[in-house]
Amino acid sequence: MNHVSQFIASVADATHLPKLLPLVHTTDAFSFRSILQDDFTIRPRMDKELNYFFYGRPAYRPTQLNFSMMVAHAPIFLVINFAAIREIRRIFLLDSGAYTRGLFDKYFPNKMPITNLEVAIADRTSKVAIDQTVRMTVQALYGTNRNYYYGVPRQGLLPDSLHFEVKSYLRLASATESAQFDERGSVIEISTADAVQLTPESLLAIIVPDEILNGSTIFTDRLKNFPSTTVMPDQLFRFQAGYFAALAVERVGAFLTARGLLEPDSRTAQ
Repeated sequence: MNHVSQFIASVADATHLPKLLPLVHTTDAFSFRSILQDDFTIRPRMDKELNYFFYGRPAYRPTQLNFSMMVAHAPIFLVINFAAIREIRRIFLLDSGAYTRGLFDKYFPNKMPITNLEVAIADRTSKVAIDQTVRMTVQALYGTNRNYYYGVPRQGLLPDSLHFEVKSYLRLASATESAQFDERGSVIEISTADAVQLTPESLLAIIVPDEILNGSTIFTDRLKNFPSTTVMPDQLFRFQAGYFAALAVERVGAFLTARGLLEPDSRTAQ
């Protein structure tokens, strides 16, 4: 058990775990077309033979391509039932790809490999073990689903001086400098070797550009078989590419709150 998992086990309260959240898969419209035409299935990436998901919330960082005004580059967010994944390969505290590309270097020791930020799973094939692991991680570091969703770490956490991983992660998750902020630094990443088929039971919601919702029979014909899936049109694509992440967080947050998966906001609760 590494230092991250040791810390989580030492501070988590297993009797007050938050509810299990769904997964969010981010893709672009060009790749989404392949998903639609491949029996609505998300295939593992060929370069790493893995599928990547974020736990409970969307995370997105616009690139220069997103300002090209091409619908093919528009992001699409899929909210997926956690039960759709049978076996988890790895769980990381943050986006492993962004970490290995050096986007969070200022917060972590330069010798720290990404494996140090992995959360250990007792049994990767046990749904109970996997569910408890991710819920304990949220409870230990954030306390509640709402705090995790909006990136607010628990107050008063005092990691051991030699728990460099946890101290660095909390510093990143608490960062307030807007120029450096990247939501991928505080969202749990889950990977699987499974191909994930989207079904009426597994696809809970989707954020999709208006251009596709109103202009693609390929998409709308497939959607006819998904009467319970919540469809959230993205009306900002052609105007403010930089607002995609904020829009997705707002829409998915409202969706999770309506389902009782995010606790009431203490600032508004009576």
